[in-house]
Amino acid sequence: MDLRDVTVRLWVPRSQVALLVAMVESYESLGVVRIVDAKKALAEIYASPSFLGLLLDLLQDLSREGISVNVLEISR
Repeated sequence: MDLRDVTVRLWVPRSQVALLVAMVESYESLGVVRIVDAKKALAEIYASPSFLGLLLDLLQDLSREGISVNVLEISR
């Protein structure tokens, strides 16, 4: 079993960064959000491989709700 974190790099509108952080943090152990570049609104979410599916589902749900979340890269 691979216990290394998965990194999801993404872009979200600057006005929605706080919402993204709050949503990810509201799910216990889902992931940790790190803002890579505040001006460009680039973020990384570190997640356990076992939570990657749930995290991607959450990001897709946010997109459906009108929050432009663009996943740029997933690193394992």
